[in-house]
Amino acid sequence: MKPAANERPVIVCVDDDMLVLRSLREQLQRGLDSACDIELAGSGQEALQLLDELAADGADVQLLISDHVMPGLRGAQLMAQAHQRYPEMLKIMLTGQADGEAVGHAVNHANLYRMLGKPWQEHDLVLTVREALRSVQQDREVKRHAAALASVNRELAHSVQLLHATMNATVDGILVIDEGGRVVQCNRQFLDLWRVPAGVAVAGPADPLLSHLRSVLVEPRQLALHGVPVLQPVVLALADQRLIEYSSRAHCIDNCQTGTVYSFRDVTERERSVAVINRQATSDTVTGMANRFCFDNALERAVERARENGSLLAVMFIDLDRFKRINDELGHAVGDELLRCVAERMRHCVRDDDLVARWGGDEFTILLPRIQSAEEVALVAQRILDTLKSPLRIGEHSLQVSASIGIAVHPDEGGDATTLLKRADLALYRVKENGRNGFLRYCDDPRPKDDSVLTLEAELYHAFEHGELELHYQPQVDTASGVITHVEALARWHHPRHGWIAPGRFMPLLDEMGLAVPFGEWVLAVAAAQAARWHAEGYRGLGVAVNISASQVKRSDLRAATRRILAQAGLDPHQLEIEITEAFALRDPEKAAGVLRELQEDGIRIALDDFGAGFASLSYLKQLPCQTLKIDRMFTSELGKAPRDAAVVSAVVTLARGFGLRVVAEGVETAETRTCLQELGCWNMQGYLFSRAVPAAVMSEQLRRYAAQGGSSTSNRA
Repeated sequence: MKPAANERPVIVCVDDDMLVLRSLREQLQRGLDSACDIELAGSGQEALQLLDELAADGADVQLLISDHVMPGLRGAQLMAQAHQRYPEMLKIMLTGQADGEAVGHAVNHANLYRMLGKPWQEHDLVLTVREALRSVQQDREVKRHAAALASVNRELAHSVQLLHATMNATVDGILVIDEGGRVVQCNRQFLDLWRVPAGVAVAGPADPLLSHLRSVLVEPRQLALHGVPVLQPVVLALADQRLIEYSSRAHCIDNCQTGTVYSFRDVTERERSVAVINRQATSDTVTGMANRFCFDNALERAVERARENGSLLAVMFIDLDRFKRINDELGHAVGDELLRCVAERMRHCVRDDDLVARWGGDEFTILLPRIQSAEEVALVAQRILDTLKSPLRIGEHSLQVSASIGIAVHPDEGGDATTLLKRADLALYRVKENGRNGFLRYCDDPRPKDDSVLTLEAELYHAFEHGELELHYQPQVDTASGVITHVEALARWHHPRHGWIAPGRFMPLLDEMGLAVPFGEWVLAVAAAQAARWHAEGYRGLGVAVNISASQVKRSDLRAATRRILAQAGLDPHQLEIEITEAFALRDPEKAAGVLRELQEDGIRIALDDFGAGFASLSYLKQLPCQTLKIDRMFTSELGKAPRDAAVVSAVVTLARGFGLRVVAEGVETAETRTCLQELGCWNMQGYLFSRAVPAAVMSEQLRRYAAQGGSSTSNRA
């Protein structure tokens, strides 16, 4: 295209969603300071017609930005046809899908310049467009220069081609060295990135330049400017704490290698962000200490080492006395600062290789993996109590706190992590019963061990045998449409004397009593039958989610039992979603993957619960068959106040979209959290903001109310 004199560059944007188009135009106008004219098209055919009209008017259309997934002419096809007509125009594809075939088609047939994932970051979009426009100008300039040089001397054509290839290889810092080890070309980005002094030669032999580059590296031998091309990016650490990623490729002309092109990029912020996300998975967002899941993993490993070495270790369960009153009266900000101060004081009471973790709420756990005697643990506990005697100054408040501490020692009080934690918790309970502000070792309790637990086990067995347990249901809501898409079945026990017993108290007992499998089958049968009744009432798209335990997964007949229960209930397998916790899935990924794959083959959907809270979650996600990721409540509870939580949620949402998975946020309790999640692209939510877990009859009323408001509980949103 030949632009008219003084014509402003034109960018054509294509998307079948007018809201997306308008947002795209607004972001580009802001980022480019209105230096370009931006034209919009709602379809591929409309875009081709618009391009022809602009060309006829002499407009300088430099860039085509198009969504890939559109009705009719798709993005890759549009770009291929546009490339045939206007080969000099650059193309950027926007896509929310990892469609390799479409990208390959666009690269091969449309000379695709860049692909941006949806949703994109405004900064990345503007930077990419700026570089694309700059590339157009550079390309035109290089071509004009090459044409002038060609008329003078054919021998200079080689240099022009090499310059052209270098300038268009990347927008990052680039360096070209020929086969003789001489610097042929480097760009301004390269000089700025490496802060090359004026006295260092950037032409001729490469050795002086290489000496400077190595002088600013932490490990000089990592960088070599000759030899085998570096195809996989390598990250270099600089002495000024920056991180630079580099790679190199051979440059060939007429099938002969003429040199090597090196590309460099500053990845300091990217690597720091990755480190933050990794820390977030194992760190508590309030105190910065280890979180519950990190503690669980550390305790498991410590117990294994203690078994091998025949050594002692101790677990301490700590609860702050009357913390809730401080939190309620002075606010969460003061409560959070109090938790941080207490955590820091406790950290100073232990050794460097001991682990202090925030278990949740106002509860902490401490792992002492290297002790010579139980008396050492008592000394640590007393130090903690003593250090908390001094008032804590938080803003204008002077606060006095105390703690109750339960202790369990391996191997005397438990040979595995679960038992140790349970018995440390029991010892903590005894301290609270005795007036708080003290510590007690499990074996020092003068009463018979687990007397209350044994009684509870007997009553639980009776409750299960006589049908006194019941299921409640908590809805999962698509907040974009207001539709209840799923309900999660949750077990509840109303004790005749003690009232409602928390699931966290009686569920572990079922496993210890050998009732986990029959109880799990009972839950599945009741939930499936209830879902079938709701479907008969007209809520045919409603899915029901049921948690399965590790004991059920380990059983070889889970698939047969599930088939039998679904057949008896008359429930379509596609309406059942099995939830398995990430922690268990990662403990035995091969076993879990095999069992889940069998269920998936029957049409049952799989959900990975507590996602993001486990260890090495991403490395195992590919082998675990699932359709749904449930973001753990630890990342939603502080979402409005913790920017790092927002980064984690955004990463999980993007990851889920890349894998084509549905994502559900748990623990949504406030409208502020809902808004934050929607802004991050997460629309499916579950939590007290919508409803607590309620009996089936109450859930039926909620379904009718949602349906009356316009939804019908028949659709699912990813």
